[in-house]
Amino acid sequence: MNPVTRPVYVEEAETGDVLKVEIHEDTQSAIKISSEDMQDLLVEHWNLSPTDAYLLMSVAGDVEICQCCKPSNLDVVTRFRNPKLENMTRLIK
Repeated sequence: MNPVTRPVYVEEAETGDVLKVEIHEDTQSAIKISSEDMQDLLVEHWNLSPTDAYLLMSVAGDVEICQCCKPSNLDVVTRFRNPKLENMTRLIK
């Protein structure tokens, strides 16, 4: 199971996109956790409602599966990518 106990976000230097990476033994759980954490970040830093953050994520965000070697016993690695948006403050300082 994932040893990280708090969400870890990464800002991509080239594009300014913010990524939330998640490692989990189950693909659906990894996607769900990375999406929920990104939604929480948008709500906290941009003062969006959870619904508005969800809607923004559905039109602008991407879920990516970075590693999925099933049926092996390796964990799945996913990331949720939220693009840098013009005129919005940075999500990671």
